[in-house]
Amino acid sequence: MLDACLALLDTEEEKQRFTEVYHANKRLVHYVAYRVLGDEHLAEDVVQDVFLRLAENFTKLSQKDSHKLRAWCVITGRNRAIDLLRRRRELPAEPEERQTSPDPVPEDAVTALDNARRLMELVAALPDRYAAPLRLLAQGYTCPEIAAALDLTEAAVRQRIHRGRALLWKELNRDAEPHEP
Repeated sequence: MLDACLALLDTEEEKQRFTEVYHANKRLVHYVAYRVLGDEHLAEDVVQDVFLRLAENFTKLSQKDSHKLRAWCVITGRNRAIDLLRRRRELPAEPEERQTSPDPVPEDAVTALDNARRLMELVAALPDRYAAPLRLLAQGYTCPEIAAALDLTEAAVRQRIHRGRALLWKELNRDAEPHEP
């Protein structure tokens, strides 16, 4: 996979820098993709996709400092994994999977899933300055790790998380308010 990416680059300097970026970030991208997808092979596909995309745009993206480039890899990996998950859900199920379970799904589980989907939609609608820290926080990263990945101070990360949560809370409360005819 690395050879295919290196073939897209022109100079030896670019190839050396790309190799460093690849080795520094491939495990993190894999981890993020695996957390979204829950499948080792699909996570590997995402890693390949992210680094091929990086190689195609390396001249432009390599100008970023290492923290921003790392954040780009993480966010692109997460987004690619979510896109892959969405595409897989849109495909028709295999015949064995179409069989319904004899056990009914509890109503609270359906409600929880609907709430989680709504929350994901609301996070996606937030400005990226608030959405990116919230997504990383939801993936289990700490404030110092988020700060390093997004090239921000810890105080800025905490503030963006706080403001992002406030915006989410406002939207959730607006959804809960009864609408007058």
